[in-house]
Amino acid sequence: MFDKDVKRAVRYDTNPPSDMAIDVSTTQGNPVKDYLIKLSWMKSWTLALRKCYDLNHDESQRNPSRSR
Repeated sequence: MFDKDVKRAVRYDTNPPSDMAIDVSTTQGNPVKDYLIKLSWMKSWTLALRKCYDLNHDESQRNPSRSR
């Protein structure tokens, strides 16, 4: 992340969602201030699937010939 100058990271795991500021050093000793966002893996999949369904449902409403 340091080489790419990325300031935010997302981690998916089974813990409840949270966010935190991280102040660490790289293995070369460079100070790094990052922001970590932790999301629940299951909640993320649920939201992604719901969004895909909504997008597909909206598309089939606009173009009935594409619905099955």
